[in-house]
Amino acid sequence: LTGTAVISDDYTLSGATTLTGTTGTVIFPAGSLTTTLTVTPSDDQRFEPDKTVIVRIEPGAAYGIVYPANAKGVIVDDDATDRIYLPLLSKRRAIARWE
Repeated sequence: LTGTAVISDDYTLSGATTLTGTTGTVIFPAGSLTTTLTVTPSDDQRFEPDKTVIVRIEPGAAYGIVYPANAKGVIVDDDATDRIYLPLLSKRRAIARWE
């Protein structure tokens, strides 16, 4: 697992058989070409940039990989900004705003 999102802070992950830090194991059922990992974003009530989660499958002795071996998802922030924009007014027009 890589990306700008941090596991346990920005999201939780389910579907892995084992998970230590950013490395884990998943099981593909016999005869199946797919398995499911579920990334559940954490609602932290903080305004922040969108973050990415990248899952990469590493090659192993008992299986092959169809490339690309990466899957990327984006956690889109849904919290409102805490910034308030107030125009600075001159006699003629607004000349700037605070952030």
